[in-house]
Amino acid sequence: MDKIGNIKWHPGFYGSIEYILKEYKNDLTYDREHELSKEPVKMDMLIIKKERDVVIDNPIGQIFRRYNIVEYKSPRDELSIDDLYKTIGYAGLYKGYGNTVDEILADEMTISIFRHTYPRELFKSLKKISAKIEKKILEYIIYMV
Repeated sequence: MDKIGNIKWHPGFYGSIEYILKEYKNDLTYDREHELSKEPVKMDMLIIKKERDVVIDNPIGQIFRRYNIVEYKSPRDELSIDDLYKTIGYAGLYKGYGNTVDEILADEMTISIFRHTYPRELFKSLKKISAKIEKKILEYIIYMV
């Protein structure tokens, strides 16, 4: 503890978890403060509507809310279930790193992923987890439970 009372809580927590799970030590691996990325995490595009009441009247923009995370996959790129979750992760990080708690409201966010061809493997994976897939004119909308 330093002069102003800062305590390093994480090491104690890690030790406690490992102690609580000691009978499973041969079955578990612990990686403290695991880095998620070798490079800075960057989303392809963030589109922010400056005024909330603006209505964008075209097939892409009509689903936009205030904060819109956009991921693009080139014709050579795959679009897998992991790519979907990575994009969802970008949205979570963006929301979580606001300047104040709930500055970025979850119901003011959208996630869009664009790809030239139908992502068969992604949709197979989504059906396995019982996601609802709704076909629109130019896009598919995925509802995950």
